[in-house]
Amino acid sequence: MYEAYANRGSFYARVGETAEAEANFLQAVKINPEAFTVHAMLGLLYAETGDVQKSCYHYRVAANGGVQVDPRMLAKCEENGL
Repeated sequence: MYEAYANRGSFYARVGETAEAEANFLQAVKINPEAFTVHAMLGLLYAETGDVQKSCYHYRVAANGGVQVDPRMLAKCEENGL
């Protein structure tokens, strides 16, 4: 079931509907906290909107879950003490 929210979130992100994308991604990880690829998508979404703290949180969850994330983003998190 979380996949439907993840897919909708991806669609909304592609068409620039950031708030709808965020809401759907968050619902997906609420249903399945181990949806690590969705955490990576949230990390990217928050990075694009400038929310470094939330971005770092979700990138770290994704990385800890085995998803390969951009090491530059993780380095930026380290630089900011996040």
